[in-house]
Amino acid sequence: MTTPLVAESNRQQALAPALSLEGVTKHFDGNTAVDDLSIEIGDAELVVLVGPSGCGKSTLLRIAAGLTSVNQGTVRLHGEIVD
Repeated sequence: MTTPLVAESNRQQALAPALSLEGVTKHFDGNTAVDDLSIEIGDAELVVLVGPSGCGKSTLLRIAAGLTSVNQGTVRLHGEIVD
């Protein structure tokens, strides 16, 4: 039997996007690599990043993977904040 708090937590996680970035900004030595980006990506959703060299694609992927910290904003994986 699941307690009500655990059941509510499981329900919220099921409703949450797989990956959510809210107002994410990343700077390197005074240069802005990612600026105030917000996106939600659902389970089994396919997303393609396209852009010229140096526009922040790899930085965004590193942030999403938890390999690079953000200067501002929030990253959530299945509803849980990732530092």
